[in-house]
Amino acid sequence: MTGRVAAAQQVYYVSPSGDDTNGDGSKSNPWQTITKARDEVRSVNGNMSGNIEVRLRGGTYQLSSTVNFTSQDSGTNGYDVIWKAYQDEDVTISGGTEVTGWSDQGDGTYAASVASVEIRSLYVNDERATRARTTENTGVDRKNTGEVDSHVTWNSSDNPVVPADSFNESWDLGTIRLVIEPHWYQFNIRVSDYNISGSEVEIIPEEPEASEISNRTYVFDDGQPFYFENAKSMLTDDGEWFHDQSADTLYYKPRDGESPPTNSSTTVHRSGLETLVSLSGTDNVRFEGLEFAHTDWTYPLNNGLIATQSSRPQNDIDAMRAAVETDDTTNVTFERNVFKLVGGSGLLVKQPATNTTVTGNAFRDMAANGVMFTHPYMSEPSSGVLDSTIDNNYFTRFGQTYNNGDAIIANWVQNVLIEHNTVWNGPYTGIGLGYGYKDVDTLLGDNTVQRNEIHDVMLQHDDGGGIYTLSYQENSSIHENYLHDITRVSQPRGESYPVAAIYLDEQSEGFTVDSNYVENVTKEINLHDAENNTFTNNDTTDTTIRDNAGVTSSYADMESATSIEKGPRVVRSSDSGGSIELLFNESLDSSTATDTSNYSLSSGSVDSASLSTTKHTVTLSTSGTSGSITLSIDGVTNLAGNSLTTSIEFGSPFEYQRLYWPLNSGSGSAALDASNRGSVNDGSISGASWTTSGKYGDALSFSAPSDEVSTDSLDLTTSEFTVAWWQNPNTTEDYNQNVAAKDSWGVFNFHTTANGAIYCGIDTNNRFEPSDIGSGTVETDTWQHFAFTWNDGSATFYKNGIELASSSSMSSGSVTWDGLKVTDNDGEVDDVRFFDRELSQSDIQTVQNNPHAGQRLYWRLDDGSGSTATDVSGGGNNGTISGASWTTSGKYGDALSFSAPSDEVSTDSLDLTTSEFTVAWWQKPNTTKNYNQNVSAKDGWDVFNFSTDSNGAVYCGIDVDNRFEPSDIGSGTVETDTWQHFAFTWNDGSATFYKNGTELASASSMSSGSVTWDGFNVLDNDGEVDDVRFFDRELSSEDIEVVYFG
Repeated sequence: MTGRVAAAQQVYYVSPSGDDTNGDGSKSNPWQTITKARDEVRSVNGNMSGNIEVRLRGGTYQLSSTVNFTSQDSGTNGYDVIWKAYQDEDVTISGGTEVTGWSDQGDGTYAASVASVEIRSLYVNDERATRARTTENTGVDRKNTGEVDSHVTWNSSDNPVVPADSFNESWDLGTIRLVIEPHWYQFNIRVSDYNISGSEVEIIPEEPEASEISNRTYVFDDGQPFYFENAKSMLTDDGEWFHDQSADTLYYKPRDGESPPTNSSTTVHRSGLETLVSLSGTDNVRFEGLEFAHTDWTYPLNNGLIATQSSRPQNDIDAMRAAVETDDTTNVTFERNVFKLVGGSGLLVKQPATNTTVTGNAFRDMAANGVMFTHPYMSEPSSGVLDSTIDNNYFTRFGQTYNNGDAIIANWVQNVLIEHNTVWNGPYTGIGLGYGYKDVDTLLGDNTVQRNEIHDVMLQHDDGGGIYTLSYQENSSIHENYLHDITRVSQPRGESYPVAAIYLDEQSEGFTVDSNYVENVTKEINLHDAENNTFTNNDTTDTTIRDNAGVTSSYADMESATSIEKGPRVVRSSDSGGSIELLFNESLDSSTATDTSNYSLSSGSVDSASLSTTKHTVTLSTSGTSGSITLSIDGVTNLAGNSLTTSIEFGSPFEYQRLYWPLNSGSGSAALDASNRGSVNDGSISGASWTTSGKYGDALSFSAPSDEVSTDSLDLTTSEFTVAWWQNPNTTEDYNQNVAAKDSWGVFNFHTTANGAIYCGIDTNNRFEPSDIGSGTVETDTWQHFAFTWNDGSATFYKNGIELASSSSMSSGSVTWDGLKVTDNDGEVDDVRFFDRELSQSDIQTVQNNPHAGQRLYWRLDDGSGSTATDVSGGGNNGTISGASWTTSGKYGDALSFSAPSDEVSTDSLDLTTSEFTVAWWQKPNTTKNYNQNVSAKDGWDVFNFSTDSNGAVYCGIDVDNRFEPSDIGSGTVETDTWQHFAFTWNDGSATFYKNGTELASASSMSSGSVTWDGFNVLDNDGEVDDVRFFDRELSSEDIEVVYFG
């Protein structure tokens, strides 16, 4: 982590649902806008005694103007002002506007009313859409798509000439653009006029484009690829859009398999602001965990664009804009942010700047560049970016509109370190360093590019490379990078301009280039007017260099932000076998157009020559319910990140949960175990008290060393396990904040030191120590999630879903648990879980995000005797059993068996009014009858009801006029003599019905408003029922899967 660890002087809160007028910036009464918080911070930051934190609650902050920070917003006395996402909540700062009100045009396109200002970018379902064009929308990778249909030539007037059959005289010259892609340039030309001569059309560019083309110092080759864009007749490919300014109408043609924009599941944003956040003269500021999205760049609207490398406008060097910009700053840090869907560049650091740190961010889908350090001035500026770092960032799909953009372009820089970044899938250079074409001493120098992984760049242009340099840079180095799969594009641009892994161009001097691991490239190193450099060991085969390159494990979790759908992931699996569907998120490296399907697990390897679509589903058969497989895809450019072999896990971590204390009871001396695995590990509370300020609802508060919650019944011998919990300490002391096995060291123990470091592991000789997990890890007065996993000696420790430490040799064999305890704490603890399996990092993050949040009733039905169905959610909604009997053949352990219509389990205490809810349960009917298998609110119809008909079809919904019927959920849905899981979700009229984790029906207008529950019952059944749950929120499909799996 970067930045200083210091106690907070002041903590403020902002929320999209807050109030700038009546709010006070507290957690319970936050402000609504970032600018309000900024203005309030200005009143307290003049003489700081600790960091000031502004915590942004989850949601979208829709900006109508740039948030400007000045010197008034700086940290003082060596402390920082920190703008950060609150814990694990998703915070988006958006400069765009959501487009709604779509209508079906009947020709495969949809239309919405949009004001006449020209749109440059459109974003659909978190992915950039393509403005309607005359060539196929193939994305950035054209290596294997063959040549485009036609190419431009140049006449003596320096005007482009195109084939007549590529031009349509009916096009509106005021809106169309001609895009040409010569070598390392991109031309985006507005059309003034045209002249048709036989089979050719001369295009007359507007000014200033015409003069900028004529003023270039050399003539580009004929035969460069081109296309026209921005006319309605060009709207032919899926995923394209056109904005008819004259009619104030936006048209969009959905991608293959994409829900139309009339469906609420599809979101469309148009670009808006050029810059979201601007810092000028601001020092000692940090931005953490935020998402910056939906920006524009308006310069090309009125000027066109004649852009040289790094998308630099040829005659207006200062024109490029970025989502976040800094100017004249010191000690500014960007950590764990996501920059995505931007219309210009992601981050622009203008000179002067000192100690700028860009660490652990994800840059995905930039129209131009990812990070820019200064504008690319031809002459040396009076100052540059000094003593700064760009490390552990992911960059992918940069240059998406202006396709000669770089992932990183560090222009006028000194003592800048660029290391451990992962760069892939871009049309031009990966990392550019230096500018000015100078062979004399300038401020450039002492720069280092090391241990980066760069691959699959230079996908559309030439005269660039994985790493590209310019100018004399004394004492600079390019060291231990891993560069691979960088080859010449198959377009007729001529062969005189190189593509190389490392390219030292125009007066590059003073470099040491050594120990770079290079494979599958057109050329390893290219030199052009580059002298006085040292080259050593660049043919190395040392695989440790390869393996140590790219983002380190501390920030590997950020890779998920580069995938459009966080994949590949399981989207369907049955507990009795069946199929698993895996989503591919990147364009596949293939030219064939065959479709999918049905690979068995034993095939192991799938040839991508059979795959062609951007989002492709491969169905894998399996006979298991959980575990993982490794699927190798041959020839895929990118599979959910930058790996060609991806481990795909299926099942659910909750299948292995043996103890779960949600700590929501609010009273009493028992911590009820809500794991539904047939074992009951209720905890006994001694001394600790209940509090309502938990991470999720209630929690336990500890104030004395003897305060404790513990169980003796967690009794097992295992070679792998996971312990996970939420903690909010008041203080940190030596041997404090203890979570442990009852035998403590010898099985498992966790405790802190006075400065917030950690001891955690198996025994005193096999554990993580403060040298591994150092001071400040355990913070006071904030909720944080901790998890420890162990598997026969392999151990990992996580905080907030992020790996902090790992060991491959922490004891071995198995350990015997005789209980679990939480003791010797000062603070609050919530949501404690134990698994008899080593969870993966993605599993840890699922657990951290608590898919069980909002659970108000949970009848696990493992009581086994008596007339009470105990509510283990902590909601206090115990059920009364009448007639129904206990059976040991439940889905999980015991269950209730019903044989008469009057058999019932019910509660009157589930009493609430809500605009959203979820009901979920397991059922094994003996028979299906009309109005049978009833699960409902006590009032039945008018709140919620589920019942079957004699054919196994379903009635389910709010009332008799607002429900799913057998025409929606047909015969055979409810099967006899088999366990099946059903769930119904509702949110102000939006309803979904699931069976075995799979959606069967949905409706967008099933009643609306809210419903009032006065109880809950299961009755009129013939068969068995198990594991009944009620949530006061609409669960997502992913949450339903978790509940389905347990």
